[in-house]
Amino acid sequence: MIEGNFLQTIKRFYLLAIIAMIGSAIGTQILIYSNSEIFKFLLAISILFYLFSQKISFEMPWVRSKPNLATFIFGLSAGVIGGLTNVMALVLIIYSLESRHSKKEIIQSTNLCFMFGKIIQIAIFIAHGSFTQEILEISLYNLLIVVICLMIGFNLRKKIASDSYFKFIKAFLFLMAIALILQTIF
Repeated sequence: MIEGNFLQTIKRFYLLAIIAMIGSAIGTQILIYSNSEIFKFLLAISILFYLFSQKISFEMPWVRSKPNLATFIFGLSAGVIGGLTNVMALVLIIYSLESRHSKKEIIQSTNLCFMFGKIIQIAIFIAHGSFTQEILEISLYNLLIVVICLMIGFNLRKKIASDSYFKFIKAFLFLMAIALILQTIF
């Protein structure tokens, strides 16, 4: 689901989405032949580093001064990590925060990249013969849950002030990093 004008969203974020899709294809190929648990742990450590570096005024000014390079690095990283762990949004949120995107732009870019990444990931899994009937059924149930959560999120987003939204995003990143570490350990 893309919030706002779909064509404007594609025009604004197509390059990020295409690079994320390429990264997702790479990550999915790696996932097929390896264990993704170590990648979840590395993602969690990276997120915690980013969040704690904010406390000491660590910034990435190059993200705004070199937007094409930032789009490539964060798009490819988000895609590879998304292909390996199914958690692309965390890298995209860091990119969006450093790029000073509005909350609407964060939602639009993340959803577009997720959609492109999932399309290529599904195609690769089908080509590899990795989809069973059971996995397909679980995926459809999960898709239903995602759609419901997106609709709830869209309604909540309208009620949350921008400052509170960005604090919420950082708290969400922290909780997801902890969850990834716990998944890796247990």
